Amino acid sequence: MFIEYLEEILENEKKAMGEYRFNCPFCGEEKAKFYVQSDEPFLWHCKHCDQSGNPIKFIMKYNSVGFDEAKEILKDFGYDVDNISSSNFDNSFSSELTDSEKMILAIKHRHDSKSDAESDSAIELNPINPPYNVKLLPHNMNNPEALPYLDYLHKRGITDDEIYRYNIGYTPLSSVTTKEGKNVMIHTSIVFFTFDDSGRMIYWNTRSIDKNAFIKSFNAPAGKDEYSKDTSIFNLNNAKKTGSIIITEGVFNAITVGISGVATFGKQVTEHQINLLKDVYEENNDTKFVVFLDNDAYEQKERLGKELSNFSDNVYIVSNPYKEKDANDIGRKEAQRLVSEARKYSYKNSLLAMFGV
Repeated sequence: MFIEYLEEILENEKKAMGEYRFNCPFCGEEKAKFYVQSDEPFLWHCKHCDQSGNPIKFIMKYNSVGFDEAKEILKDFGYDVDNISSSNFDNSFSSELTDSEKMILAIKHRHDSKSDAESDSAIELNPINPPYNVKLLPHNMNNPEALPYLDYLHKRGITDDEIYRYNIGYTPLSSVTTKEGKNVMIHTSIVFFTFDDSGRMIYWNTRSIDKNAFIKSFNAPAGKDEYSKDTSIFNLNNAKKTGSIIITEGVFNAITVGISGVATFGKQVTEHQINLLKDVYEENNDTKFVVFLDNDAYEQKERLGKELSNFSDNVYIVSNPYKEKDANDIGRKEAQRLVSEARKYSYKNSLLAMFGV
């Protein structure tokens, strides 16, 4: 039955008063806040993230599959789905999803249980929902509305394969309320998502395609218990698998240098972000770290190189002779050449890199 399926995939099983409890696979809490009825209709509800539904809805969300495939999965566990239709499901449950929940469902990969390698600080933080009215470009490649955004990305050197790889989104118009209660309008913007190791979207930031936009870039506002630009690193989940981490400031720079590129959302690399990089080293001591911050980040390059060299002897500094150009300005081929010629970190080489030597 459905409970047997949950017992196979979820952790921290408990049973009391006609209910089963597990760790929630959607929000990642670890105190068994995910409640499931022990008998039909096996309705479930997480008291941490407040998501709820029936077995079909769970299978669809957990496995990122459609209604028919979810039915087949449940049939394998002896769940009677013969009287359930997709129209009944849609009428009963689709209205429960907010725009943000639909967006998260669309962009999330299969969310397996958290790995042991995930840091304690990451476990304590909650993901930030995307702004409303965000659409995924991979789902809208032939939509005329998406053409200006695709054109903008192509002109910045981003390929269609990369649009799919990074699940890049867009929004013609949206708004976000900051923690101080200020309403910020987001116009004609690309939306980049940051994922954790399990494929869960945890953070987002934007870039307007309008040359005259009042707000060119916007980093999602975060509370103390949420992921932020200081506690997230774009594409770290993919780059860590390549054996090389190329550290840049912005998302466009990270994509330009290739799948090993990551973005720290600015020149100041925080202690939390350095600890995330240290976690990567502890998983793979052979990981190569390459510092490719912008040329005006002199002090930050030196500090980052020094911090990384405290735990790794495989740290390199890129020397960029193009004074006022970052990796994306330089272009993919030349940026990747500079990465290949990066010098091993030392105080002397750090000084030389400051002057593009």
